Amino acid sequence: MGSLDRKVIFGAAAALVTALALGIGAGFYFGGRGASAELALLRAQIEKAKSVLAPAGQRQTVLGTVERVEGSVIFLKAQAPANPFEEAYPEDREAVVTAETKIVRQVSKPPATYLEELLAYQRQLPGQEQASAYLVPTPPSPVAETAVAAGSLKSGDRIVVQAREDITAKTRFEAVQITVLASS
Repeated sequence: MGSLDRKVIFGAAAALVTALALGIGAGFYFGGRGASAELALLRAQIEKAKSVLAPAGQRQTVLGTVERVEGSVIFLKAQAPANPFEEAYPEDREAVVTAETKIVRQVSKPPATYLEELLAYQRQLPGQEQASAYLVPTPPSPVAETAVAAGSLKSGDRIVVQAREDITAKTRFEAVQITVLASS
């Protein structure tokens, strides 16, 4: 090969490398700007969805799992909110049990008992007066509640704790009622 051929090949290779570098740089610059605009649009849509799906202002109940009980304090791990737009609240909670706290345990009714109650409820519905159509009787529950002492709670129990105040951001609060959920 002659020196002219080498110069042409070298010049073409240099031009190709330069064009490739410029192309990659321009792609990052313009592509990044497009991605930023798209990201801003997505953020605006999320904020709009948050305003439509805004959670209630106050939370007075918390669902969680008992970690341990020490005296009159129940330490629980709260379940994360189901709404993805809802602000996260404290996971570790302490529910203080007082003399006024009502504690109940849900126990699944035997299927035959529940079926009997359900059939009696269904027989009762057609006999209602037209005027009382809006006052439909409460249907039977598949669980029964029995009062229990705080000492009967154990690690792993799933509970719903109710309070009188807004406990959205509180880690320690006074419990009004504690319901131990029936195990499945």
